[in-house]
Amino acid sequence: MLTIFFNLCSTGPKYTSLAHHLPIRLHQQNSTQTSSSQSTIDDSTKKQLADIESSIKQNREKTIKKVVDRVLQCDPQLHPNLKKVQA
Repeated sequence: MLTIFFNLCSTGPKYTSLAHHLPIRLHQQNSTQTSSSQSTIDDSTKKQLADIESSIKQNREKTIKKVVDRVLQCDPQLHPNLKKVQA
């Protein structure tokens, strides 16, 4: 399939790929396989997106609570390099 034809022209050698010379039936068969592969990939992608969306809905409240708790967590301490100033 990767054979390259060598054509002589008045301007010099010209290379054309075999794809231009494929029979129509073979081209249609390849395009059918490509479209079925693409539809399989699309179905898989849709399923994965649905799984992700359901996971987001299921864990949304826990995640928000965890983020808010960590943001509001406060443990005030003096800096270790702080030196007491004598007046």
